[in-house]
Amino acid sequence: MSRFIKHIVLLVGFFSLSAASMAQMSLAEMLRYGDEAYEQKNYASAIHFYKMVIDEDLKVERISSHPYAYSAYTGKSNKKEIEESDSTAIKDSLSIGDSSSLPKLDSSEVIIKDEAFSEESFTENGEKKVNGNELYATHMIAECSRLMNDYSLAEYWYVQSLQLSWGAEVDTYPLDRYYYGTVLMNNSRYKEASDEFKTFRLDNEDTTSTTAYFYKRAEQLISNCSYAQNSKSKKKGVSVKKGDSLLNNGSSSYAASFLDHNHIIISSARNTSTGDKENKISGNLLSDIFLMTKNGKNWGGAHSLNGDANSSQHEGAASVGDDKKTMYFTRWYIDNETESEILVTKYFVDKWMKPRKLGPAVNTKGYTTSHPYITKDNKTLFFASDRPGGQGGMDIWYCTIDYKGKTTEPINLGPNINSAEDEITPFYHEATNVLYFSSTGHKNIGGYDVFKAKYNLENNYARLPREYGTPY
Repeated sequence: MSRFIKHIVLLVGFFSLSAASMAQMSLAEMLRYGDEAYEQKNYASAIHFYKMVIDEDLKVERISSHPYAYSAYTGKSNKKEIEESDSTAIKDSLSIGDSSSLPKLDSSEVIIKDEAFSEESFTENGEKKVNGNELYATHMIAECSRLMNDYSLAEYWYVQSLQLSWGAEVDTYPLDRYYYGTVLMNNSRYKEASDEFKTFRLDNEDTTSTTAYFYKRAEQLISNCSYAQNSKSKKKGVSVKKGDSLLNNGSSSYAASFLDHNHIIISSARNTSTGDKENKISGNLLSDIFLMTKNGKNWGGAHSLNGDANSSQHEGAASVGDDKKTMYFTRWYIDNETESEILVTKYFVDKWMKPRKLGPAVNTKGYTTSHPYITKDNKTLFFASDRPGGQGGMDIWYCTIDYKGKTTEPINLGPNINSAEDEITPFYHEATNVLYFSSTGHKNIGGYDVFKAKYNLENNYARLPREYGTPY
């Protein structure tokens, strides 16, 4: 046998073995892998495993290989209890995909059959049984799609989840209709979104600890949908244009800000990011901080910062003070994207030095700390965090910081700025005492909207924010 033919045989054997191994993966294993990816916020990988659960081409092989796997799947085991008294503090970011708030499916409600309409697929009353594993996987694909901000995909999968839930004897995922409404808002389908919120409220008049906050929030969102359809929400004489491919490249580009008149720093996950070949080949691009330089009237391409600011982890959302030599930024980690930290680096001899983490007063272990903004005098640091003591979800905080990097205890900006939803990306315009930020709360018309509010830094007092409306 020639060497060429041997290579073919080896390749065929390898792919056959891989296919066989995949076919023998049990439902429990697929769901576990999907949940693990979800917990790490690796939503694309989670979707891959959840889709395997509902892939008709793989069901027969899995059934014959792993008959022990077909018990009802009821979600992750590390559940967090939600108390009745804390229902108003329940947040989108805290309850997204949280199986702790969901009723368990009885094993009699779960079937895994190759034949879609066999006798065993129906109850004694002739009603079609609900495949609990398929319903869970479909629901989680919808959740992951929404959290990836792929609202078109999320819209499709929430419809699938709601249709499957229609045959369930229990209201398995009561928040699906609420989130379906928020997805429709993000897709600028405000009339349909409003109808879904109204239906959600009708279906949940007898509120539980799971639905109480969302029942109240849905009423506000109905009003927000009406505002979005009103001509008053549209700003005249304003146009928003997408940047060219030099700016928008790779899988994401965000957090652009001027370093000076001729330089912009941006955050982006692209092929030129720091990282090993394995990351780039797999498509899991790392987010880095880049510099763009203006050449005459045009901007040049983005180049990674000189020095050690970027690493083999994710970096982004940088802020530089007026001295142009002190930069604060966010770092989060490949193996744990549920936490993030703020670091600081100094510019010295044409490069950024090795960064160091801010102290525990700012970086609270086990929580997200991100989106730093340093004032021009390098003395006040604004940032976003979901640490305890806030109004709910991600809040905006501030602290003072000295030239050695020592910070005071952070202060929450209070209920006029921070809602029970998420507030991020603070920017403080010191000349006018105006704070700009993004929020999924307040008078929101879908996703993160831009707001501004008069804010007195000396006494930590803010007026109620004003929404910018479309096209912002």
